[in-house]
Amino acid sequence: MNKILIGLLAISGFLFQGCDEKLSGDDYDFSSSLPPYVTISTSAAADLQPGDTATVTFAIRTAMQQEVTVNYKVEGAFALTNQTIIIERNKTSVVANIPVPATTPVDSAGTMATLTLVSATKADGSPLTIGQRNNPDAQKVDITIIE
Repeated sequence: MNKILIGLLAISGFLFQGCDEKLSGDDYDFSSSLPPYVTISTSAAADLQPGDTATVTFAIRTAMQQEVTVNYKVEGAFALTNQTIIIERNKTSVVANIPVPATTPVDSAGTMATLTLVSATKADGSPLTIGQRNNPDAQKVDITIIE
């Protein structure tokens, strides 16, 4: 029995000597490697009539400790340039109401307008990535205006 105990102690001594002191096992990086980003979470095309209001939800990955300013634009059948909406502190989304002007001309096939997410910045001025995979071209919503 003593031989077994001495053998186990000797083996465990050799195993502990092989440990690298630099890798103690308690220095893992649990910070998020994915940068904060803003997306359009409602990307389905909307069929509206002139005078209606489209709703689009902008979302961020995690709640921020400061406000996030989201800039977007609408081009096509009607134009809304330099539009801004604020995602409040500790919130993950905000709903933007986009009014379709009652004077928007509509043809029989329908008329298109496209909402594009342009940029997003935190209150301290630092930018956020547009889209989860940094894909700003995919952050658009088509709005179809029908009769």
